[in-house]
Amino acid sequence: PYPTDVRAPYVLTHGISDYFRGERSMDVGSAIRDEVPSTQPRKGPSILVIVGESLRPDHASGFSEYQRDTMPALRSFIAQHPREAFVFRQHTPNSAATYWALSGLFTGRYPNRTRDEVRSTPTIWQYADAVGYDTFIASSQSWSWGRLKDLWLQPGPDRFADADALGLEILNDTGGDDLTAAEAVRDWLIAGEVKPPFWGLLQLNSTHWPFVASPNASWPADDDRALYDAAILRTDEAAGLLLDTLGKSGLLDDTIVIFTADHAETLSEHLTPADRADIEEREPGLLHGARVASCEPAYVNAPLMVFVPQKWQAELGIDPAVLAANTARVTSHTDVFATALTVLGRPVPADVDGISLVTAIPDDRIAYCFT
Repeated sequence: PYPTDVRAPYVLTHGISDYFRGERSMDVGSAIRDEVPSTQPRKGPSILVIVGESLRPDHASGFSEYQRDTMPALRSFIAQHPREAFVFRQHTPNSAATYWALSGLFTGRYPNRTRDEVRSTPTIWQYADAVGYDTFIASSQSWSWGRLKDLWLQPGPDRFADADALGLEILNDTGGDDLTAAEAVRDWLIAGEVKPPFWGLLQLNSTHWPFVASPNASWPADDDRALYDAAILRTDEAAGLLLDTLGKSGLLDDTIVIFTADHAETLSEHLTPADRADIEEREPGLLHGARVASCEPAYVNAPLMVFVPQKWQAELGIDPAVLAANTARVTSHTDVFATALTVLGRPVPADVDGISLVTAIPDDRIAYCFT
């Protein structure tokens, strides 16, 4: 209940202050990133990261005992790989705003760094490039928003395609259909345009408000909650397409798959029906717009699934018991970066805020979210 009451005056005064100082808190400008020296090409597993948008684990089957089967493909995949798929229960995005949530996944640092640090810290695809991996990002969102291209594509991966490059019709906010973006990645893999080993990221969009529902939902999308659940099904269809592609192409046994979301979403459970109806009539965006200035648990408990083929558990010296124990620990987006570095055979820099998920995470670990 408190973010709108307490955070709104803060955000307003902060925004006015930034304006007169010539700064924009959601825009740090163009990056000039430090180089990562090339080393001997590494014959390791590929890494595929799938990032959902505003996705709640308690509405995602496979991650919870939810009443609707919103993620049948992920649920089935997890069930079919009990010794390889690990579902983490206390995963914490480092922000409830996509712009800053990406920083943990891409650089392993929380977004409380200086602008110069944010602009100069190497990205995970730079480390992957340095050991000879093919790298790509595909997104059903437009990266023209917030100058994301200026911040993250200097330098970018070997291959990049967002909603603009894919020619997607904008369906909600700044994004298009998830399935089209997933199909682009599928085509790259099948055509050999992306060759293993690779590091790749698919960023999805359907569960961003206002939600884009799958036409295949078995329930009527007749209210906000049902519409959101049908949008989760669309996310699952896109993720399932890639998992199916990896399996049929023989790439799955050589690919570590990480599924997560930039942050979660609230469906305004804290509001009375009368309050909710009043807001929906006056300004429905307020039901969701307060998210970017909040770190309420509803926003910062995201799904996380890590699939590590048994072949690579043995070759990389990964103890599945450690991974299993870590599923009950507090984890962070910054850990996804640290884990990828470990898989790439690179040491984790001392200033990285994350812990590799294949090493023991302390019981008293604290993860942070920043508004």
